[in-house]
Amino acid sequence: MPLQRKRQPDRREQQAVETAVQPPPAAEEAPPGPRVTAIIVAYNEAASLRRCLDALQRSKDRELLQILVMDNGSYDETRTIDDDYPDVTVLRLPKNFGRTRAMNILTRTAKADLLFFLSPRIEVQPETVSTLANLLEANEEAAAASPWIVDESGAPVNAWFRLPDAAALSRFSRTATGLMPQTVDAGAEMQAVEYATLDALMISKYFVRGLNYFDDCYGEYWADAELSWRIRRSGRTILVAPRIGVLQFADAPEPRSSAARAALAVDRGSGAAAFIGKRSGFLAGLLFRVRLALGALGAALVFREPGYNLSRFMGILSGSKIDGNQSAIL
Repeated sequence: MPLQRKRQPDRREQQAVETAVQPPPAAEEAPPGPRVTAIIVAYNEAASLRRCLDALQRSKDRELLQILVMDNGSYDETRTIDDDYPDVTVLRLPKNFGRTRAMNILTRTAKADLLFFLSPRIEVQPETVSTLANLLEANEEAAAASPWIVDESGAPVNAWFRLPDAAALSRFSRTATGLMPQTVDAGAEMQAVEYATLDALMISKYFVRGLNYFDDCYGEYWADAELSWRIRRSGRTILVAPRIGVLQFADAPEPRSSAARAALAVDRGSGAAAFIGKRSGFLAGLLFRVRLALGALGAALVFREPGYNLSRFMGILSGSKIDGNQSAIL
């Protein structure tokens, strides 16, 4: 019986076989997400905001830094600043709804596990963000970390305080001064403090989320005081790192009308009353509110800025805050 020759596969069949036995292509690795999200709330601070963003853009490992800005109802060049920073995400609110609401929106938008709250007046160094993140991740007992803040002359800025009592809250509500600074050793590697402002503070997003974010009872003031108090109550600490420095510019304040000053004073007073109510109970907060309101009424009755103090009296009694309902330009 004649042998049958084995048919050779044609070229098309050969290519199909070779394709079938080739290993599947390796899946491309997804680029890493951001390590830190910088959160900045700005209100009519275009020049400061530009300095702040320019400095952040020069950060080491810039690709691991997400930058979020909330324009809180500005009417200056802040409204168009995103045209010059295409890799910065700028969100906008139609009015000034207060810093607290803006921070909550940005915190929910943040993609990183670490949040770096910044005032637009802060200018970081290229190493600031990554070094502060390393410090926070290496210290499990710390919930938050702050860099060393200096002014344009090189002098340290009061950004760390003792947690305020009722007397300090009352003074600050009336005059925007009176908190007790906490001394930080400039030569120390790190030091724990009771109360750090949100001018430059890095914290875990999971800690803020565990608090159900910042309480909306605050408008412009005191969300940082409650955050510091909650950190302390949890048994964690806030660290200041004097070797990690940032610069704070003291831009000239914009002149404010009597109505605008009253709205801010009411926000300070109402927020302070809410803070005392959380720490010491509802009755303590109510009594603080009544005493503050009566003080404003007494000042009005002796004709000491009567319009300003009557506005304070009525606003504090009603529990008003900066929430977008103010008719005065703040």
